[in-house]
Amino acid sequence: MANYKNGLETKESLYQSAKKIFYQKGYDKTTVKDIITDARTKQGLLNYYFGAKENLAVQIYKDFCNDVVFCVDERKAELGSLPRGLLFDMIGYRAYFKAFFTDASVTRFYAEVSKLPLFARSMLDLRDYFFNLELEGEAYMGINPRLKERRYFEYLKSLTVGMEIQVFRDVLEKQIDLELQDAVDWFFFDYYSFLFTDGDYIHENIEKSRKVVSRFTFEISPVFEISLSVRPDAKL
Repeated sequence: MANYKNGLETKESLYQSAKKIFYQKGYDKTTVKDIITDARTKQGLLNYYFGAKENLAVQIYKDFCNDVVFCVDERKAELGSLPRGLLFDMIGYRAYFKAFFTDASVTRFYAEVSKLPLFARSMLDLRDYFFNLELEGEAYMGINPRLKERRYFEYLKSLTVGMEIQVFRDVLEKQIDLELQDAVDWFFFDYYSFLFTDGDYIHENIEKSRKVVSRFTFEISPVFEISLSVRPDAKL
């Protein structure tokens, strides 16, 4: 039992050290030695618990995404009576981009980790979850019937993940002359046009989601801990 507890503590120590150093130095400049030195442990234990630096980074990315979803869900009472469905999806998705682009250290981490093969695989898993949610949810109107074809479903997952990674990497690197929120608007229209058949419905919800998320302020600590405050709606 003591060995199990010690193992959990070592794993958590490695994870926290990785978060701290990735925030300070970015993914590319952080070495395995940096992490194990800060955690006061050995490389063999990092390999045992996480396999590689890449796995640690992608786990931190996934946990950060989950924290964004949790923060938005926790504040939903402050957003007014918003219906579940496409609008709520867009609010969460737009909040994800805002959170990653709020803090320079987090933005750098996103830009560097997004180049990893494992990053794309983790995004495919997330896309699978959300596509199935939209297919099965009663709150979604006008779903593209082709999504029920398995080959098309898998094709769209790969297509839209590739689109997202490349577009926002190019926005970050100033290869595309677009402000973040404009890039999100354009991406959302193209992305959701694959999933829904009514373009006006998509446009309407893009505009609404932009207004809602403009009230969001994210604060991120030097270990990727996130908090969200929501400015009151001026119309209230």
